[in-house]
Amino acid sequence: MMKRRLAIGVGIAAFFLVLTGGLRPVGAEELPRERWPETLQPARVESLLNEALHKVQAQPGSIEAHLRVAQLGFYAWRLEKTDNRKRLRIAFRVLEAGEKLLKLDSDHPGGWHWVGAGYGMIGLTKGVLNSLQLVPKIKAPMEKSIALDAGWLHASALAQLSRLYTMIPGFPLSIGDAALAEKYAREAISLDPQFALQRLYLADLLWYQGRVREALAELDAFEKLQPVDELSWFSYEVSKPKAAELRERILKGEKRDRFYDVLSDIQPGLVN
Repeated sequence: MMKRRLAIGVGIAAFFLVLTGGLRPVGAEELPRERWPETLQPARVESLLNEALHKVQAQPGSIEAHLRVAQLGFYAWRLEKTDNRKRLRIAFRVLEAGEKLLKLDSDHPGGWHWVGAGYGMIGLTKGVLNSLQLVPKIKAPMEKSIALDAGWLHASALAQLSRLYTMIPGFPLSIGDAALAEKYAREAISLDPQFALQRLYLADLLWYQGRVREALAELDAFEKLQPVDELSWFSYEVSKPKAAELRERILKGEKRDRFYDVLSDIQPGLVN
């Protein structure tokens, strides 16, 4: 009886802490495991995103609701394979969700992460060389998210910084740096070795550097991943074809194109 009362008391205390801002939701509300395959269906993701947008309108002060919009926006952006204009609209929606999160709680790593991710998705949609002016708008928010909680959302901010330093040119055009890219990817893996993106990004970087045995070892590790939630499952499933493509190209002895993108199946383009 005493344990039950204590548990109830802790639950009530946590509830009031959330109400007063003492605790923050760490992630978006996700689907139960049996419904994860819905996230691979573009039409269903669009429907879920619209539902999330309606929820945000009804609950504009809900951090979790804005996080859900951003996460579903990422799904929709990643699944779009033909229409860059639509991808760009989705990317701006993710950016908007991140900005609204920052207004609600600037100490939550999610707002900074999704602002940086939104700008990154805009840049990848338009093309890296067309978007170098966005680099500070990606880099600074991701660094802020890492400073607040490096492990948040499967250490995604570290993974995205790794990708940024891989994709953009180095001096004198920009700040691309393979050593930093590898450092951030390995830090992300150390914090969450089961998340697909850091493994995929590192394998791609190692391939680019000609370190093919190491790249293949990362792809071997990728194949053994065990996703634990909707986001990690989605990221793993959409990345499996790209991982297989990497392996095939590496084994054929192909050289990686400078701006090859393992996060997308659509060529960038000049869109407004």
